Amino acid sequence: MITENMQENLPELDLKQLDEKEEEVVPERVELPENIEPALDKIRDWFNKLFLYGVQRISKDNIEELQALSITAHTIKVARLERDIQSMSKILELYLKKDPTFNFTRLTSTLSRISLTAKTIHDYKEGKELPIQLIKLLTGAKEEKQEFDLLIAQTLGLSGWMTDSGYVGVTAYLYDLTNKRIIAATNARPLTSLQYMNNRRGRYGGYRRSRSSRSNLNSELKNIMLINELDTNSNIKIKDFSASAFQIRNGKISNDYPAKLSLGKYLRVHRYKAIPWTSTRFQNIRFDDWNEVHTKIQEVESEGKTLFPQLFGLFKVKAFSPMEHDEVEKIYKFKAYDKNYDSMNIVIPDKGRNQYAIESFKDLFQNKTFPSIIFGQARIGSDGNLSLWPISGIWSKGMMLSNYSIVRSCDFTLNKMRFKR
Repeated sequence: MITENMQENLPELDLKQLDEKEEEVVPERVELPENIEPALDKIRDWFNKLFLYGVQRISKDNIEELQALSITAHTIKVARLERDIQSMSKILELYLKKDPTFNFTRLTSTLSRISLTAKTIHDYKEGKELPIQLIKLLTGAKEEKQEFDLLIAQTLGLSGWMTDSGYVGVTAYLYDLTNKRIIAATNARPLTSLQYMNNRRGRYGGYRRSRSSRSNLNSELKNIMLINELDTNSNIKIKDFSASAFQIRNGKISNDYPAKLSLGKYLRVHRYKAIPWTSTRFQNIRFDDWNEVHTKIQEVESEGKTLFPQLFGLFKVKAFSPMEHDEVEKIYKFKAYDKNYDSMNIVIPDKGRNQYAIESFKDLFQNKTFPSIIFGQARIGSDGNLSLWPISGIWSKGMMLSNYSIVRSCDFTLNKMRFKR
Protein backbone atom coordinates (compact mmCIF):
# COMPACT_ATOMS: atom_id res chain seq x y z
CA MET A 1 0.00 0.00 0.00
CA ILE A 2 1.34 3.46 -0.95
CA THR A 3 0.67 6.32 1.49
CA GLU A 4 0.62 10.02 0.58
CA ASN A 5 4.07 10.58 2.18
CA MET A 6 5.57 7.76 0.20
CA GLN A 7 4.07 9.12 -3.04
CA GLU A 8 5.88 12.45 -2.50
CA ASN A 9 9.25 10.66 -2.56
CA LEU A 10 8.55 8.71 -5.77
CA PRO A 11 10.59 9.86 -8.82
CA GLU A 12 8.72 11.29 -11.78
CA LEU A 13 8.28 8.96 -14.74
CA ASP A 14 10.12 9.97 -17.92
CA LEU A 15 7.56 9.10 -20.60
CA LYS A 16 10.01 9.88 -23.41
CA GLN A 17 12.43 7.25 -22.12
CA LEU A 18 9.64 4.70 -22.00
CA ASP A 19 8.71 5.44 -25.60
CA GLU A 20 12.32 4.98 -26.71
CA LYS A 21 12.60 1.64 -24.92
CA GLU A 22 9.36 0.32 -26.43
CA GLU A 23 10.26 -2.24 -29.03
CA GLU A 24 9.04 -1.66 -32.54
CA VAL A 25 6.64 -4.38 -33.71
CA VAL A 26 7.90 -5.78 -37.00
CA PRO A 27 5.12 -7.32 -39.10
CA GLU A 28 5.64 -10.93 -40.17
CA ARG A 29 6.77 -11.36 -43.77
CA VAL A 30 7.26 -14.34 -46.07
CA GLU A 31 10.82 -14.49 -47.42
CA LEU A 32 10.83 -14.61 -51.22
CA PRO A 33 13.85 -15.66 -53.38
CA GLU A 34 16.05 -12.88 -54.78
CA ASN A 35 15.60 -14.15 -58.36
CA ILE A 36 11.80 -13.95 -58.21
CA GLU A 37 11.44 -10.80 -60.38
CA PRO A 38 13.32 -12.19 -63.45
CA ALA A 39 11.30 -15.41 -63.13
CA LEU A 40 7.99 -13.53 -62.96
CA ASP A 41 9.04 -11.45 -66.00
CA LYS A 42 9.72 -14.66 -67.90
CA ILE A 43 6.29 -16.06 -67.01
CA ARG A 44 4.54 -12.77 -67.86
CA ASP A 45 6.30 -12.60 -71.26
CA TRP A 46 5.00 -16.05 -72.23
CA PHE A 47 1.42 -15.21 -71.30
CA ASN A 48 1.62 -11.79 -72.99
CA LYS A 49 2.42 -13.64 -76.22
CA LEU A 50 -0.59 -15.89 -75.63
CA PHE A 51 -2.82 -12.81 -75.22
CA LEU A 52 -1.27 -11.24 -78.34
CA TYR A 53 -1.49 -14.22 -80.72
CA GLY A 54 -4.38 -16.18 -79.18
CA VAL A 55 -4.76 -19.91 -78.54
CA GLN A 56 -5.23 -20.55 -82.29
CA ARG A 57 -1.45 -20.33 -82.81
CA ILE A 58 -0.47 -22.55 -79.90
CA SER A 59 1.90 -25.36 -80.88
CA LYS A 60 3.44 -28.37 -79.15
CA ASP A 61 6.67 -26.37 -78.65
CA ASN A 62 4.72 -23.66 -76.80
CA ILE A 63 3.31 -26.27 -74.41
CA GLU A 64 6.83 -27.59 -73.73
CA GLU A 65 7.89 -24.01 -72.94
CA LEU A 66 4.92 -23.73 -70.56
CA GLN A 67 5.89 -26.96 -68.80
CA ALA A 68 9.39 -25.52 -68.31
CA LEU A 69 7.80 -22.40 -66.78
CA SER A 70 6.14 -24.58 -64.13
CA ILE A 71 9.67 -25.62 -63.07
CA THR A 72 10.60 -21.93 -62.96
CA ALA A 73 7.62 -21.27 -60.67
CA HIS A 74 8.80 -24.16 -58.48
CA THR A 75 12.29 -22.69 -58.12
CA ILE A 76 10.90 -19.35 -56.91
CA LYS A 77 8.67 -21.18 -54.41
CA VAL A 78 5.27 -19.95 -55.60
CA ALA A 79 3.26 -23.17 -55.31
CA ARG A 80 -0.03 -21.73 -56.55
CA LEU A 81 1.60 -20.39 -59.71
CA GLU A 82 3.28 -23.76 -60.35
CA ARG A 83 -0.01 -25.67 -60.07
CA ASP A 84 -1.93 -23.26 -62.28
CA ILE A 85 0.75 -23.33 -65.00
CA GLN A 86 0.66 -27.13 -64.96
CA SER A 87 -3.14 -26.99 -65.30
CA MET A 88 -2.81 -24.53 -68.18
CA SER A 89 -0.47 -26.87 -70.07
CA LYS A 90 -3.03 -29.71 -69.75
CA ILE A 91 -5.87 -27.44 -70.91
CA LEU A 92 -3.90 -26.35 -73.99
CA GLU A 93 -3.00 -29.98 -74.75
CA LEU A 94 -6.72 -30.72 -74.91
CA TYR A 95 -7.16 -27.78 -77.29
CA LEU A 96 -4.39 -29.02 -79.61
CA LYS A 97 -5.91 -32.51 -79.72
CA LYS A 98 -9.35 -31.01 -80.44
CA ASP A 99 -10.63 -32.89 -77.43
CA PRO A 100 -14.39 -32.34 -76.82
CA THR A 101 -13.76 -31.84 -73.09
CA PHE A 102 -11.74 -28.65 -73.74
CA ASN A 103 -13.49 -25.84 -71.89
CA PHE A 104 -12.79 -22.21 -72.82
CA THR A 105 -14.21 -20.93 -69.52
CA ARG A 106 -11.71 -23.06 -67.62
CA LEU A 107 -8.93 -21.66 -69.82
CA THR A 108 -9.84 -18.04 -69.07
CA SER A 109 -10.32 -18.63 -65.32
CA THR A 110 -6.88 -20.30 -65.09
CA LEU A 111 -5.34 -17.40 -67.02
CA SER A 112 -6.94 -14.94 -64.61
CA ARG A 113 -5.56 -16.79 -61.59
CA ILE A 114 -2.04 -16.88 -63.05
CA SER A 115 -2.15 -13.16 -63.84
CA LEU A 116 -3.53 -12.26 -60.40
CA THR A 117 -1.01 -14.46 -58.56
CA ALA A 118 1.96 -12.98 -60.46
CA LYS A 119 0.76 -9.41 -59.79
CA THR A 120 0.13 -10.13 -56.08
CA ILE A 121 3.60 -11.64 -55.56
CA HIS A 122 5.22 -8.74 -57.47
CA ASP A 123 3.39 -6.15 -55.34
CA TYR A 124 4.37 -7.96 -52.14
CA LYS A 125 8.02 -8.12 -53.21
CA GLU A 126 7.90 -4.36 -53.86
CA GLY A 127 6.78 -3.80 -50.26
CA LYS A 128 3.02 -3.48 -50.61
CA GLU A 129 1.16 -4.42 -47.42
CA LEU A 130 -0.92 -7.51 -48.11
CA PRO A 131 -2.53 -10.10 -45.77
CA ILE A 132 0.19 -12.50 -44.64
CA GLN A 133 -2.29 -15.39 -44.91
CA LEU A 134 -2.78 -14.69 -48.63
CA ILE A 135 0.96 -14.75 -49.35
CA LYS A 136 1.35 -17.98 -47.40
CA LEU A 137 -1.44 -19.56 -49.45
CA LEU A 138 0.09 -18.47 -52.75
CA THR A 139 3.64 -19.54 -51.92
CA GLY A 140 2.68 -22.71 -50.08
CA ALA A 141 4.60 -21.49 -47.03
CA LYS A 142 4.05 -23.99 -44.24
CA GLU A 143 2.01 -22.49 -41.47
CA GLU A 144 2.28 -23.77 -37.95
CA LYS A 145 -1.07 -25.21 -36.91
CA GLN A 146 -2.57 -24.34 -33.57
CA GLU A 147 -3.10 -27.06 -31.00
CA PHE A 148 -6.43 -27.35 -29.19
CA ASP A 149 -7.67 -29.45 -26.28
CA LEU A 150 -11.38 -29.61 -27.09
CA LEU A 151 -13.90 -28.33 -29.60
CA ILE A 152 -17.50 -29.28 -30.40
CA ALA A 153 -18.30 -29.65 -34.10
CA GLN A 154 -21.28 -30.78 -36.17
CA THR A 155 -21.03 -32.30 -39.65
CA LEU A 156 -22.31 -30.15 -42.51
CA GLY A 157 -21.55 -32.52 -45.38
CA LEU A 158 -18.97 -34.72 -47.13
CA SER A 159 -17.69 -34.09 -50.64
CA GLY A 160 -15.97 -36.58 -52.95
CA TRP A 161 -13.66 -35.16 -55.62
CA MET A 162 -11.15 -36.11 -58.31
CA THR A 163 -8.34 -34.02 -59.82
CA ASP A 164 -6.94 -33.99 -63.36
CA SER A 165 -3.56 -34.99 -61.93
CA GLY A 166 -4.95 -38.35 -60.81
CA TYR A 167 -5.95 -37.99 -57.16
CA VAL A 168 -9.26 -38.78 -55.51
CA GLY A 169 -10.29 -37.63 -52.08
CA VAL A 170 -13.07 -37.00 -49.61
CA THR A 171 -13.40 -33.79 -47.59
CA ALA A 172 -15.60 -33.61 -44.48
CA TYR A 173 -16.93 -30.14 -43.67
CA LEU A 174 -17.92 -29.40 -40.07
CA TYR A 175 -19.08 -26.37 -38.14
CA ASP A 176 -16.96 -25.61 -35.10
CA LEU A 177 -19.60 -24.67 -32.54
CA THR A 178 -16.91 -23.69 -30.04
CA ASN A 179 -15.16 -21.09 -32.22
CA LYS A 180 -17.94 -20.40 -34.78
CA ARG A 181 -16.04 -21.33 -37.94
CA ILE A 182 -16.09 -23.86 -40.80
CA ILE A 183 -13.46 -26.59 -40.55
CA ALA A 184 -12.46 -29.27 -43.06
CA ALA A 185 -10.78 -32.67 -42.77
CA THR A 186 -9.49 -34.27 -45.98
CA ASN A 187 -8.15 -37.67 -47.01
CA ALA A 188 -6.79 -38.25 -50.51
CA ARG A 189 -4.66 -40.69 -52.44
CA PRO A 190 -3.60 -41.50 -56.04
CA LEU A 191 -6.04 -43.45 -58.15
CA THR A 192 -5.58 -47.21 -58.14
CA SER A 193 -8.58 -48.90 -59.75
CA LEU A 194 -8.95 -46.22 -62.44
CA GLN A 195 -6.33 -45.80 -65.16
CA TYR A 196 -5.50 -42.20 -65.96
CA MET A 197 -5.28 -41.46 -69.67
CA ASN A 198 -3.16 -38.55 -70.94
CA ASN A 199 -4.16 -39.00 -74.56
CA ARG A 200 -7.80 -40.13 -74.35
CA ARG A 201 -10.43 -38.11 -72.56
CA GLY A 202 -14.14 -38.59 -72.80
CA ARG A 203 -17.32 -38.27 -70.87
CA TYR A 204 -15.78 -39.85 -67.80
CA GLY A 205 -13.28 -37.09 -67.14
CA GLY A 206 -10.04 -38.57 -68.47
CA TYR A 207 -10.30 -42.12 -67.11
CA ARG A 208 -10.80 -45.28 -69.14
CA ARG A 209 -13.88 -47.25 -68.22
CA SER A 210 -12.86 -50.78 -67.24
CA ARG A 211 -16.28 -52.06 -66.13
CA SER A 212 -17.88 -48.87 -65.05
CA SER A 213 -15.91 -45.70 -64.38
CA ARG A 214 -18.68 -44.46 -62.14
CA SER A 215 -18.74 -47.55 -59.91
CA ASN A 216 -14.93 -47.64 -59.77
CA LEU A 217 -14.78 -44.02 -58.70
CA ASN A 218 -17.43 -44.63 -56.05
CA SER A 219 -15.42 -47.63 -54.83
CA GLU A 220 -12.32 -45.43 -54.56
CA LEU A 221 -14.22 -42.84 -52.54
CA LYS A 222 -15.65 -45.46 -50.19
CA ASN A 223 -12.17 -46.92 -49.66
CA ILE A 224 -10.83 -43.48 -48.79
CA MET A 225 -13.59 -42.99 -46.23
CA LEU A 226 -12.62 -46.29 -44.56
CA ILE A 227 -8.80 -46.08 -44.55
CA ASN A 228 -6.71 -44.07 -42.13
CA GLU A 229 -5.34 -40.70 -43.14
CA LEU A 230 -1.98 -40.68 -45.00
CA ASP A 231 -0.30 -40.40 -41.60
CA THR A 232 -0.09 -44.12 -40.78
CA ASN A 233 -0.28 -43.38 -37.06
CA SER A 234 -3.71 -41.80 -37.41
CA ASN A 235 -6.63 -43.56 -35.72
CA ILE A 236 -9.33 -41.43 -37.39
CA LYS A 237 -11.14 -42.18 -40.66
CA ILE A 238 -13.11 -39.70 -42.76
CA LYS A 239 -16.14 -41.96 -42.31
CA ASP A 240 -16.05 -41.08 -38.60
CA PHE A 241 -17.29 -37.61 -39.60
CA SER A 242 -20.13 -38.86 -41.79
CA ALA A 243 -22.96 -37.83 -39.45
CA SER A 244 -23.99 -36.21 -36.17
CA ALA A 245 -21.95 -33.95 -33.89
CA PHE A 246 -18.67 -34.63 -32.13
CA GLN A 247 -16.32 -33.76 -29.33
CA ILE A 248 -12.87 -33.47 -30.94
CA ARG A 249 -9.87 -33.56 -28.60
CA ASN A 250 -6.08 -33.15 -28.82
CA GLY A 251 -5.90 -31.89 -32.39
CA LYS A 252 -4.22 -29.28 -34.57
CA ILE A 253 -5.97 -26.81 -36.85
CA SER A 254 -4.93 -24.11 -39.33
CA ASN A 255 -6.05 -20.49 -39.46
CA ASP A 256 -7.14 -20.33 -43.12
CA TYR A 257 -10.62 -20.68 -44.64
CA PRO A 258 -12.01 -23.20 -44.15
CA ALA A 259 -9.75 -24.12 -41.21
CA LYS A 260 -7.97 -27.43 -41.90
CA LEU A 261 -8.13 -30.11 -39.23
CA SER A 262 -5.13 -32.47 -39.00
CA LEU A 263 -6.01 -36.13 -38.49
CA GLY A 264 -3.01 -36.78 -36.23
CA LYS A 265 -2.32 -39.80 -34.05
CA TYR A 266 -3.42 -38.05 -30.84
CA LEU A 267 -6.75 -36.84 -32.21
CA ARG A 268 -9.78 -38.28 -30.42
CA VAL A 269 -13.38 -38.07 -31.66
CA HIS A 270 -16.49 -38.87 -29.59
CA ARG A 271 -20.16 -38.65 -30.59
CA TYR A 272 -22.09 -35.67 -29.25
CA LYS A 273 -25.76 -34.71 -29.30
CA ALA A 274 -26.59 -32.96 -32.59
CA ILE A 275 -28.15 -29.50 -32.58
CA PRO A 276 -31.15 -28.67 -34.84
CA TRP A 277 -30.20 -26.68 -37.95
CA THR A 278 -32.78 -24.06 -37.00
CA SER A 279 -30.81 -23.24 -33.84
CA THR A 280 -29.34 -19.75 -33.45
CA ARG A 281 -25.95 -21.46 -33.05
CA PHE A 282 -25.81 -21.68 -36.89
CA GLN A 283 -27.11 -18.19 -37.64
CA ASN A 284 -23.76 -16.79 -38.86
CA ILE A 285 -23.49 -19.47 -41.60
CA ARG A 286 -27.21 -19.71 -42.47
CA PHE A 287 -28.43 -17.51 -45.33
CA ASP A 288 -31.81 -16.84 -46.94
CA ASP A 289 -30.83 -13.56 -48.67
CA TRP A 290 -28.34 -13.78 -51.56
CA ASN A 291 -27.38 -10.09 -51.21
CA GLU A 292 -26.09 -10.95 -47.76
CA VAL A 293 -24.15 -13.86 -49.30
CA HIS A 294 -22.51 -11.47 -51.79
CA THR A 295 -21.44 -9.14 -48.97
CA LYS A 296 -20.15 -12.00 -46.81
CA ILE A 297 -17.99 -13.38 -49.65
CA GLN A 298 -16.30 -9.98 -49.99
CA GLU A 299 -15.65 -9.94 -46.22
CA VAL A 300 -14.03 -13.40 -46.34
CA GLU A 301 -11.87 -12.32 -49.30
CA SER A 302 -10.70 -9.17 -47.47
CA GLU A 303 -9.36 -11.33 -44.61
CA GLY A 304 -6.85 -12.89 -47.03
CA LYS A 305 -7.51 -16.44 -45.80
CA THR A 306 -8.64 -17.84 -49.16
CA LEU A 307 -7.22 -17.81 -52.69
CA PHE A 308 -10.48 -16.80 -54.35
CA PRO A 309 -13.82 -15.29 -53.26
CA GLN A 310 -15.85 -18.10 -51.71
CA LEU A 311 -18.24 -18.79 -48.87
CA PHE A 312 -19.26 -22.08 -47.26
CA GLY A 313 -22.68 -21.94 -45.67
CA LEU A 314 -26.19 -23.28 -45.15
CA PHE A 315 -28.39 -21.79 -47.88
CA LYS A 316 -32.14 -21.74 -47.38
CA VAL A 317 -33.64 -21.98 -50.87
CA LYS A 318 -37.18 -20.70 -51.46
CA ALA A 319 -37.62 -22.22 -54.92
CA PHE A 320 -35.74 -23.78 -57.85
CA SER A 321 -35.97 -23.18 -61.59
CA PRO A 322 -36.34 -26.24 -63.87
CA MET A 323 -33.18 -28.29 -64.39
CA GLU A 324 -31.75 -27.96 -67.92
CA HIS A 325 -29.03 -29.81 -69.81
CA ASP A 326 -26.71 -27.81 -72.07
CA GLU A 327 -25.50 -30.17 -74.83
CA VAL A 328 -22.82 -27.74 -76.00
CA GLU A 329 -21.27 -26.92 -72.62
CA LYS A 330 -21.96 -30.44 -71.28
CA ILE A 331 -23.46 -29.14 -68.04
CA TYR A 332 -26.67 -29.37 -66.02
CA LYS A 333 -27.87 -26.03 -64.72
CA PHE A 334 -30.68 -24.50 -62.70
CA LYS A 335 -31.26 -21.57 -60.37
CA ALA A 336 -31.83 -21.39 -56.62
CA TYR A 337 -34.02 -18.49 -55.38
CA ASP A 338 -33.91 -16.80 -51.99
CA LYS A 339 -36.81 -15.31 -50.01
CA ASN A 340 -36.70 -12.19 -52.24
CA TYR A 341 -36.59 -14.35 -55.39
CA ASP A 342 -33.06 -13.27 -56.25
CA SER A 343 -31.25 -16.12 -58.03
CA MET A 344 -28.00 -18.02 -57.61
CA ASN A 345 -26.75 -20.33 -60.38
CA ILE A 346 -26.13 -24.02 -59.75
CA VAL A 347 -24.01 -25.68 -62.46
CA ILE A 348 -22.99 -29.36 -62.43
CA PRO A 349 -20.57 -30.52 -65.18
CA ASP A 350 -21.83 -33.63 -66.98
CA LYS A 351 -18.92 -35.88 -66.03
CA GLY A 352 -18.66 -39.33 -64.53
CA ARG A 353 -17.36 -37.94 -61.26
CA ASN A 354 -20.63 -35.97 -60.84
CA GLN A 355 -23.10 -38.67 -61.86
CA TYR A 356 -24.39 -39.32 -58.34
CA ALA A 357 -25.11 -35.60 -57.88
CA ILE A 358 -26.80 -35.40 -61.29
CA GLU A 359 -29.00 -38.45 -60.68
CA SER A 360 -29.94 -37.28 -57.17
CA PHE A 361 -31.05 -33.86 -58.45
CA LYS A 362 -32.96 -35.43 -61.36
CA ASP A 363 -34.87 -37.49 -58.83
CA LEU A 364 -35.44 -34.44 -56.61
CA PHE A 365 -36.93 -32.49 -59.51
CA GLN A 366 -39.07 -35.41 -60.64
CA ASN A 367 -40.57 -35.97 -57.18
CA LYS A 368 -40.50 -32.34 -55.97
CA THR A 369 -38.70 -33.48 -52.82
CA PHE A 370 -36.34 -30.53 -52.46
CA PRO A 371 -34.18 -30.11 -49.34
CA SER A 372 -35.06 -27.23 -47.03
CA ILE A 373 -31.37 -26.28 -46.74
CA ILE A 374 -28.40 -26.84 -49.04
CA PHE A 375 -24.88 -26.79 -47.62
CA GLY A 376 -22.46 -25.69 -50.29
CA GLN A 377 -19.77 -23.39 -51.59
CA ALA A 378 -20.88 -20.03 -53.02
CA ARG A 379 -18.67 -17.96 -55.34
CA ILE A 380 -18.82 -14.72 -57.29
CA GLY A 381 -18.27 -15.38 -61.00
CA SER A 382 -16.36 -13.20 -63.47
CA ASP A 383 -19.76 -11.79 -64.54
CA GLY A 384 -20.49 -10.71 -60.95
CA ASN A 385 -23.25 -13.30 -60.49
CA LEU A 386 -23.39 -15.78 -57.62
CA SER A 387 -22.96 -19.50 -58.20
CA LEU A 388 -23.39 -22.37 -55.76
CA TRP A 389 -21.73 -25.80 -55.68
CA PRO A 390 -24.10 -28.07 -53.68
CA ILE A 391 -22.30 -30.41 -51.27
CA SER A 392 -25.19 -31.79 -49.21
CA GLY A 393 -28.93 -31.38 -48.75
CA ILE A 394 -30.78 -31.23 -45.43
CA TRP A 395 -34.48 -32.07 -44.92
CA SER A 396 -35.93 -30.64 -41.71
CA LYS A 397 -38.68 -33.30 -41.53
CA GLY A 398 -36.74 -36.13 -43.14
CA MET A 399 -37.35 -37.83 -46.50
CA MET A 400 -38.34 -41.40 -47.33
CA LEU A 401 -36.17 -43.28 -49.83
CA SER A 402 -37.33 -45.96 -52.25
CA ASN A 403 -36.13 -48.63 -49.76
CA TYR A 404 -38.45 -47.06 -47.12
CA SER A 405 -35.56 -45.73 -45.01
CA ILE A 406 -35.76 -42.17 -43.68
CA VAL A 407 -32.91 -39.72 -44.28
CA ARG A 408 -32.39 -36.18 -43.06
CA SER A 409 -29.34 -35.39 -45.19
CA CYS A 410 -27.67 -36.45 -48.43
CA ASP A 411 -24.06 -35.98 -49.60
CA PHE A 412 -24.64 -35.41 -53.31
CA THR A 413 -21.25 -36.60 -54.65
CA LEU A 414 -21.12 -39.74 -52.49
CA ASN A 415 -24.67 -41.08 -52.50
CA LYS A 416 -27.16 -41.90 -55.25
CA MET A 417 -30.52 -41.06 -53.73
CA ARG A 418 -33.74 -42.69 -54.89
CA PHE A 419 -36.76 -41.06 -53.23
CA LYS A 420 -40.09 -42.72 -52.57
CA ARG A 421 -42.61 -41.90 -55.31
